[in-house]
Amino acid sequence: MNKKKYIIFDLGGIFVPDNTRLLNAEIAGYVGISEEEMAKRWTGALPELFTGSLKIIDFYESRFGSSFDSTVLLQKHLDIYTRGFQMNPSMLELLQELNLEYTTACLSNTEIEVSEINAEMGLYDHFQYTFLSTEMHMMKPNKDIFISAIQTLNASIEDIIFIDDKEENIQTGSLLGLKTILFESAGKTREILTHYLSA
Repeated sequence: MNKKKYIIFDLGGIFVPDNTRLLNAEIAGYVGISEEEMAKRWTGALPELFTGSLKIIDFYESRFGSSFDSTVLLQKHLDIYTRGFQMNPSMLELLQELNLEYTTACLSNTEIEVSEINAEMGLYDHFQYTFLSTEMHMMKPNKDIFISAIQTLNASIEDIIFIDDKEENIQTGSLLGLKTILFESAGKTREILTHYLSA
């Protein structure tokens, strides 16, 4: 069994939908601000949310607590996320095949409450290693989170393939010397992976 190759995947936009725009739209409509303003507020808080120093409920309390119940906003947020939660069957099939021969991991920027839902849904169970920004207190595209994951895997740079749907994360992986794949589709990912793994 070949365990010399390591495949590290992002999650959102690859295995589960990236529903950031839907979240922004629905929450913005509820609180009565524009989607652009909601996106601006959310984006500004991402470093704290992703590194675990701020929970989603704290975000809503600090931004809208004077006018809305933050518990209600959190529940709406999680309801929207859960409603859109659906694993990509083609990617899940590919992952299951890879697990038979290679070491797989996920490296994900997430929020505390969302990571709890992902765990409940069994998303992390499909990977041999799980690296979450909220637990590591680091986030992509910072190189430190990549280095920490690589050290935990005890893997050589040349044996790692990193797959993400965001160009800035791919750039960091490439700068560190990883083989990278910018996710477009399950079919394209399978094609490039086959090439890398056969090299």
